Amino acid sequence: MYYVKFLFLSVFFLFLTACFKPNISDFKKVEPKFDMYKVFNGKFKGTGIVFDRNGLIIDSFVIDLDVLWEDPNSFSIKEKTIFSNKEVKERSWIYKLKNNNEIEAGTDDKIGLNLGNDIVDVARGSIAGNARYLNYVFRAKIVDKNSVVKDKKTKDSNEVANLNNSVGNDSSKQEIKTIDLDVRDFLYMIDDNNLINRLYYFKFGIYAGEAVIFYSKVK
Repeated sequence: MYYVKFLFLSVFFLFLTACFKPNISDFKKVEPKFDMYKVFNGKFKGTGIVFDRNGLIIDSFVIDLDVLWEDPNSFSIKEKTIFSNKEVKERSWIYKLKNNNEIEAGTDDKIGLNLGNDIVDVARGSIAGNARYLNYVFRAKIVDKNSVVKDKKTKDSNEVANLNNSVGNDSSKQEIKTIDLDVRDFLYMIDDNNLINRLYYFKFGIYAGEAVIFYSKVK
């Protein structure tokens, strides 16, 4: 009976994933074409909001990007994000453009390793029309409301005190745990100076929320 339930759930989650829209191929005829080497270069400023699965806003942030191309097939991105509670998060990406408009992204000098400790494994995707798509696993920190930290001086309690979007009252007494979220990351070119980034989050194939970011090039 256990195996029947497991098989049913596996097929169900696979069905949910397969039904997800949009798909990067949906944008292949959309103009303007996203020439990343021409457009996605230099410094960008962005503002973003995060939604839960019910469509409620749970956080906001500002973000700075510094995009530097080493050659027409590889570039780096330095991110600095400041959340609404003043927490600062920095991350560096390395992008490699492959054949057939495919993309791989990693960190520092090695593709396929952990990206800033919260992105698991290599990120892969492609470019079509006015869109860039990446798929990766994001390791998110959340407050475990069912647990209490006895020693407030522990490392976990310090992390909780600085945790973005901590839930509940006096979260410094609560532990944090991590969950792995499947991220479908779409970056859309509006024109040469403006981009929109929409990230969908899934857990076990079930929609868990999303983030939307508006970027403008710094001239």
